[in-house]
Amino acid sequence: MDKKFLILILIFAISFIMAIAIINKEGGKEMEKTSIEDVISRYEDQLMSIEGVVGVGIGETSTGEPCIKVYVIEKTPELEEVIPKELEGYTVEIEEVGEVKAL
Repeated sequence: MDKKFLILILIFAISFIMAIAIINKEGGKEMEKTSIEDVISRYEDQLMSIEGVVGVGIGETSTGEPCIKVYVIEKTPELEEVIPKELEGYTVEIEEVGEVKAL
């Protein structure tokens, strides 16, 4: 084989490897998830306007993932229907806490 042919194959191989690396890099990018604080900030007023909701905060699921906690006076089927199960990728959990009184 002559030298020009080997150089041509080498250039082709390098170009191919670089193209694969770029495709993998671009394909591997995931959209950054919005912070849970930003999600709560966006939906807190709406959640607090639901009758029976007394608070909204950050908690953890049973698997340790961050979640949005919606605190209610009494957990009812009606509230479970009205309060979303998920907001922007975060699980929403309803927790019954009873009436909340300022001290």
